Amino acid sequence: MSLLSRPFDSVLMDLVEESGRNVQRCGLLLRELLVDYPERAPLAQDLKVCEQEGDRITHDIIHRLAGGGRVRAPFDAGDGYALATALDDIVDDSEQAAAQLGLYGVEAPMEQAVEFSEVLVGAGEQIAQALRCLRTGTDLAPHLVEIHRLENEGDRLQRDGVASLFAGAGRTSSSRSRARSTRARRSLTCLRGSRSSSANGGAEYPRDRRSGSSCQATP
Repeated sequence: MSLLSRPFDSVLMDLVEESGRNVQRCGLLLRELLVDYPERAPLAQDLKVCEQEGDRITHDIIHRLAGGGRVRAPFDAGDGYALATALDDIVDDSEQAAAQLGLYGVEAPMEQAVEFSEVLVGAGEQIAQALRCLRTGTDLAPHLVEIHRLENEGDRLQRDGVASLFAGAGRTSSSRSRARSTRARRSLTCLRGSRSSSANGGAEYPRDRRSGSSCQATP
């Protein structure tokens, strides 16, 4: 049966689109925070509010999907659950990245982190538009292609950022400087996670490859 011919639940689709708008808002807030950090550090609290709102939306989507045959959607319950949790992961990782700036006493974000926030803004916009396409039945492909392009750009920025951190650590033998480099690298990993969660569709937090610790962990 085609997407357009299948009836769908308007309440469920409203929630899905609301989740997309929440992702979009998180990207905008994180960019604003990073561009003017530490002056805009209080925006981390706004991101926390988005994270809590994302949890509520995700719970409501899953609860709606649990209605079984009474609820119809342009995806089955398993795909709907995966979509809801993936969108929630983006918001969680964005909030965690903002929180770690204060937790680790970052004085100023890396240039790559600021550029990364622009990637997240672009991805959030594409995600919100793609979710609206589920309701209208219009073609998702252009949005998926652009999200993939942004993912590649995020990969490049992460590589550049990690290379810059290692170069800085190599110029000093100070253990304190190396520790700062490690903490900053973990923050960059969290930034990447907030973009890649949507592509992977998984609920697992990104991990630092050297330490094996989760972005959700406390120092």
